[in-house]
Amino acid sequence: MTIGDAVPVALVIAATLALTGPTARAAPSEADFQIDIGIATTFGTSAFPAVPNGGTATVASRDFLVGVRVRLIPAQSESATMRLELSDGLTWGADNPTATANCTGTTRTAECQTMPIRPDPAGDTEEHFGWNVVASRLGRFTVKAEIVAGSTPDPVLANNAASVAVIVAEFTGVGSGSVTAGGARITPARPKAGSIVSAAVRVLADGPPVRPTAVKCTGTLARSKLDGTPHAGRGTATCTYHPPRSAKGKTLRGTISFKVRTKGFMRRFSVRLG
Repeated sequence: MTIGDAVPVALVIAATLALTGPTARAAPSEADFQIDIGIATTFGTSAFPAVPNGGTATVASRDFLVGVRVRLIPAQSESATMRLELSDGLTWGADNPTATANCTGTTRTAECQTMPIRPDPAGDTEEHFGWNVVASRLGRFTVKAEIVAGSTPDPVLANNAASVAVIVAEFTGVGSGSVTAGGARITPARPKAGSIVSAAVRVLADGPPVRPTAVKCTGTLARSKLDGTPHAGRGTATCTYHPPRSAKGKTLRGTISFKVRTKGFMRRFSVRLG
């Protein structure tokens, strides 16, 4: 994907954001091709930071962005061919390498030809490629990129390849933004005595779902205590109850309490059992 492609605006922004990196240096007598990989999770106007070769980036979403910067510090106009490879478990998302961006690819690779890049007064210039990537699971993955061909020999090959680790981790809600919790939702909608009854609360932090902590459950049937089983999931706090058949016609009342960051929440519910 390049600036000229007719793609959704958000993806154009992601592909063309500048990767931060070393400052320009004087142009050598021969072209020096360089490559960097950048990882991000959101679109925006800030820099799309390059990860140092051999470094690690952590993202809090299985849907994230991978960018590649091909830098050329040439004595004259030159071009290069770049290849990007995703490890097992990563695939292209809504955006993928296309011929309109001078790219070909498979489900996990991209090979792209840069446009001829001309020297500027600072002695270097660059071209960017970027795509949406989706991880099949949480865990550790690898993204590799290399320059596989150039229009002129490169005297410095050490910077022609880069490899970074990407850790896809669950969002924990660490931060200082807003935390929201909905009301308790009962499943099934018409619970019956003798069957499992669940009460769940949807939890968000700074927008995305977040796993709560310290989930606790209370429950009563008439004047009798009914224990609930707590469970913390990504974006939900859940309490599961097993009312006996003898509870038909009675009302199950309970509370779900939990924490997100240091903030405590409690939600009450009441449901009549069929």
